[in-house]
Amino acid sequence: MNLLFNPRWISLFGIIAIALLLVSCGDDTPADFYWDGYVKGPNEGSGWLSIHEPYGEYSDARVDTYADAVSMNGHTFVPPGASCPFLEGNFGSGYSVHWENAANGNRGNLSTFLNCFLIVQGSWSTENDFFDNMIPLELGENVITVISEDAYGNVGRGTVNVVRLALQEE
Repeated sequence: MNLLFNPRWISLFGIIAIALLLVSCGDDTPADFYWDGYVKGPNEGSGWLSIHEPYGEYSDARVDTYADAVSMNGHTFVPPGASCPFLEGNFGSGYSVHWENAANGNRGNLSTFLNCFLIVQGSWSTENDFFDNMIPLELGENVITVISEDAYGNVGRGTVNVVRLALQEE
């Protein structure tokens, strides 16, 4: 008898796989959790947000660039009421992630994605399926704050200081 295709083993592995998927459906990340380099808060309720780009986990929260715009991405909390029917989930109504640039008062919405495969994780980005909606920069300091919020009053915030440098003519 082939042990690999034994109905008992298949049933056992199926139960374990379903249990792992169900366990991963909750977001138990503490509200004061943050990634290295990310300027935390102030968060409200169980909200949190991390910024991964434009800097990596070993950088500080200041980025110098000659570019006139910047891409950003990171992770965010999963709100109550979110659903994970299969591989990609739905954050639910009233959930949004947007950016604000204090240097020019501009703001805009960010793309979101709720991953439901093995671990439930919320992500945000300036990129969507077709193009990158980069954040425009002014010369000098651009304090960019990313805010995620849900209908229950949970808010996550992250800030990065992007300094646009002037090109030097030779």
